Amino acid sequence: MKLWIGFIIIEILLLICTYTDIKYGKILNVLTLPAMGSGIVYHLIFHPFGREDGIGMIFSVLVILFMSYWNLIGGMGDAKLFIVLFLFLRPNACWILVFLSCLLFMGSSFLRNRKEFWASILNFSMAVYQRDITFLHYGRKRPFAPYVCVAYQLLFACFIWKGGNIFG
Repeated sequence: MKLWIGFIIIEILLLICTYTDIKYGKILNVLTLPAMGSGIVYHLIFHPFGREDGIGMIFSVLVILFMSYWNLIGGMGDAKLFIVLFLFLRPNACWILVFLSCLLFMGSSFLRNRKEFWASILNFSMAVYQRDITFLHYGRKRPFAPYVCVAYQLLFACFIWKGGNIFG
């Protein structure tokens, strides 16, 4: 039962966030902040905080905020969306979700404009070599929530197919 409660909450949230990200170019606090509250309640009811669970979640949230600040996984709205997902899902499933979302985003970028894709890879490698990642703050903003939504669907289908459980 708890599996479907979490699935329905996340599914509704992802669909609404995808719509607002495509239409307005941002994920609204009106969506993510109440979802964080419901995620904390969900986590407290179904997953008592263990020492490893709490420390891992705090570390994961800090890493997500850092990655989002440098525009490695979208903007701060995307970071809040990932924090909500970390409250509902297991940490290992969330990191798979982050990785899969980034792969989908990169694949989409490659299919849209190969020349621009390779130029951005070259810029990123030069930035790492020169230890200057300020170029990441510039450029066009593309919606990232649709990739998170598709990655979540794929992840959920794979775990159900394999008989696993991405929720607690």
